[in-house]
Amino acid sequence: MSQFENYQELKDYFSEIHKKLNVKKYNFCYIYSDLRFFVSCMKNNLDKNRFCKSIVKPLIDSKKTIIIPTFSYTTKGIFDVEKIPTSLGTLNSWMLFYT
Repeated sequence: MSQFENYQELKDYFSEIHKKLNVKKYNFCYIYSDLRFFVSCMKNNLDKNRFCKSIVKPLIDSKKTIIIPTFSYTTKGIFDVEKIPTSLGTLNSWMLFYT
């Protein structure tokens, strides 16, 4: 895979992947993913907000319900999304603040 020159190229890439996977026939999309590979493919300095939007925007545009888990791997207490950061990665932590 070549490097992405800009966020539009990344968004276009994911739009194409969604077509190949026939995502349009599903109502829900569950995303549990490590995106470090795609971060390494960006030529420009990474803006977390733009990067994450370029990944989920094709799904939002197609009116899909997106399910992205956020938890902390703790076995004690209650996971409070407003107080405890997720341990799952960039997209997961971004989604907590994006919505």
